[in-house]
Amino acid sequence: MIIKSLAVANLRSFSYAALTPEKKVNIIVGNNNAGKTTLLEALSIASTLKSFKKSVSEDYIKYGQKGVKISINAIKCTENLQIVIEKSLNSSNIARINGKLIGAKKISTLFPTISLSFGTENIVNQPAELRRNLIDWGVFHVKPESLNTYQNYTKCLKQRNFLLKSKKFAEIDYWTEQLISHGVLITDLRKNYCSTLVETYACHIEKLKTLGFDIHQDLTHICIGFYQGWESNIALAEALDKNLVQDKALGYTRYGPHKADLSFLSNNGELKKHASMSTLVISSLILMLSQCEVFHVKHNYKPILLIDDLFFGIDDLNLKLVIKLLIQAKATCFLTAPDLYRDKLKLICSKFPEVDIFTIKDQKISKTTED
Repeated sequence: MIIKSLAVANLRSFSYAALTPEKKVNIIVGNNNAGKTTLLEALSIASTLKSFKKSVSEDYIKYGQKGVKISINAIKCTENLQIVIEKSLNSSNIARINGKLIGAKKISTLFPTISLSFGTENIVNQPAELRRNLIDWGVFHVKPESLNTYQNYTKCLKQRNFLLKSKKFAEIDYWTEQLISHGVLITDLRKNYCSTLVETYACHIEKLKTLGFDIHQDLTHICIGFYQGWESNIALAEALDKNLVQDKALGYTRYGPHKADLSFLSNNGELKKHASMSTLVISSLILMLSQCEVFHVKHNYKPILLIDDLFFGIDDLNLKLVIKLLIQAKATCFLTAPDLYRDKLKLICSKFPEVDIFTIKDQKISKTTED
């Protein structure tokens, strides 16, 4: 998928801003609060009708304005997509593709994005919920109908937890059975997806050795694994029955698909306990690129990658590696970086014609060659 143009009106600090990418890898640099993340947020809203920053929709409407508008011209395979998202203070998001009204589920399938925010955090050291969400993003794009199963499981989990907390055990067996029914389906979907994801991740790690320049050796020994949310050698029904007494005492369901996770391991054990910031960031990026590749195998095109503050904590050796990995992914991606990285990135990327660098200053966006 390719983005031909992006325009925003009354989005956060922007009265109006427009970007016309010409290459696959687009790095946006600028000072703090210049609006770098806002451009990524616009693409995320256009894909999911909500911000990856987890703010309510009214928060991203420019102060003093009545509404926001996001316009995107994209090409998916040979199909032109004219995407328009509008939101007023008194209405919900309205999405149109090629002039037709469309809902959140449909637009997510037609204009898929993967969003990651780094800075001081990354996929490896953030809470398990983020990694579960990434798994479920992948499952959704393999089987969109799985969304109903997730919603049903969440409903059953809330009801079971309510009964456990309030000590009303008369209906606990019924809601446990319902939880198991939906939970088994979710876990089977996740296992199938993660099986492919784990293999793809291993292939990406192996390819690191063939890039033609030095890399830190600890990167070549990383692997990922899937944890289903309870002991792997027993069924969900057995796990819930085994822990029922403790669940009643604690007032919530301790085990199940809602506790699923991805583990990052190396020769020294859990990656987050010993790895450098650079290694944590690159291992997170490789997961994102692996998801992109799994998606491509299924759909024959790649989602848009949105990466906020990726370069935080990256040393000079790995900075070049990150750029090379993004180029090899052959996916359209948008990254943000603080202005202090501008000259260093400009020097590195001068050797890579596949990369454009944009600068945001005073709400104006320009290529570095135009500065």
